[in-house]
Amino acid sequence: MAIITVYGIPNCNSVKKTKQYLDQNGINYNFINFKKDIPSTTQIENWLNNVGIEQLVNKKSTTWRQLDDNSKQMIEQNSQADVCSILQKNVTLIKRPVIEWLDGSVTVGYDETLFENLIN
Repeated sequence: MAIITVYGIPNCNSVKKTKQYLDQNGINYNFINFKKDIPSTTQIENWLNNVGIEQLVNKKSTTWRQLDDNSKQMIEQNSQADVCSILQKNVTLIKRPVIEWLDGSVTVGYDETLFENLIN
């Protein structure tokens, strides 16, 4: 039985490191490639409610730099409905990996110390 769900894209280095860490530590997980399975509005809202826009949106990405000014402004204004829509259309704007833990918490990114605290 999987204890966590890892969302991301397979070729992302942070996702690769996370999967390797989980595999090495015998932690069962489901991996969801969100380029193929685009997160629902409800999922993105849950992530935003747990970690916030600043942590979820990757403003250092190529996708951010290529995003039109209107979309950037909507994200900056923290309109959750607009942010969800933009992230669904541009999933590579989402920092990776997004991890949903068994206790309902959500984390973003690769952080071994955090993983150890949440697992133990």
